Amino acid sequence: MVKAFSQTLQSLIQGHSLDGETAAHMIETVIRGELDEAQTAAFLVALEAKGVQPGELVQFAATQLTYTERVHVTGVTFDVVGTGGDGYHTVNISTMAALAVAGTGRTVVKHGNRAASSKCGTADVLEELGVNIELDAAGVEQVVAQAGMGFCFAGRFHHSMAAVLPVRRSLGVRTVFNYMGPLLNPARPTNAAVGVAKRDIGATVSDALEKCGTTALVLHGHEGLDELSICGPTSVWTAEGGVAHEHVVVPEDMGVPRVALTALRGGDRVFNAEVVRSVVRDGREGPVMDAVVVNAAAALATERKPGSDPVEALRGAIPEIQESIMGGAAWKSLRAMVEASQAARSRMF
Repeated sequence: MVKAFSQTLQSLIQGHSLDGETAAHMIETVIRGELDEAQTAAFLVALEAKGVQPGELVQFAATQLTYTERVHVTGVTFDVVGTGGDGYHTVNISTMAALAVAGTGRTVVKHGNRAASSKCGTADVLEELGVNIELDAAGVEQVVAQAGMGFCFAGRFHHSMAAVLPVRRSLGVRTVFNYMGPLLNPARPTNAAVGVAKRDIGATVSDALEKCGTTALVLHGHEGLDELSICGPTSVWTAEGGVAHEHVVVPEDMGVPRVALTALRGGDRVFNAEVVRSVVRDGREGPVMDAVVVNAAAALATERKPGSDPVEALRGAIPEIQESIMGGAAWKSLRAMVEASQAARSRMF
């Protein structure tokens, strides 16, 4: 029997996990806007304090996806995404990494949103660069078919999440919606590099992604970064057979120098878009380029054979990613996505 809100909240405060029925009911009440802002905030904070479990995360995502229009893309598909909420306001590394993956000829469907707890989200920077982010499923499918890469704007595909966005912005901290993000890509990618801002959620997200059918490397920079760090050690999780395995990689393992976090600091959408141009178009070398390369390589490393060393696979993928950027293919992928998405906009009206 589904518990009343107050009972569920008390159960979370006491450290108890939600059963499947209750988890589905609670996430529905949140996304339907049936709770007031104080209740929604209390639920999200209590759940975060308890710690989200894989079963809860999968149930939340599965429930949300019943409200989401599916994007149909055949074959192997990649995403490079972070949960957000790390508080460091870095440049859009995962976005640039996704472009680098697309430049290798692999199909990429990026999923993201506007900034919630940061200054510039994936949707913000892509829009600034000229991408039409407001496409429906058919539009995204057309863009992917033409450009090899598309973007699913969470604000467009997950209308029901609009009810909770003001609360998330008001809280200004990561919540279960950050963790759900990598599981909510409407294209259901087969492969992904997923960054998490909180180390104790790494194994949970890794397990949940496997349960959802995505082969992933889950990444957490020990400074709190939701990506593969070039500032210090990074935990890398892989899940096989319901068991998440943690590995640790340092910048030296990948052949890049350590840098201070300030070297990756971003700004607003105009600033971050200019960084994308300087790295992806102009091939500007330095810390941001290094961060983009290793995170894109992490996505390619998901193609490794089961049971093989993910760190070794990551190292082996670096030259292909470097060629994608320095040879101009990554920038061509962005330009193709801009042109195809704007053409799709014209067909909408």
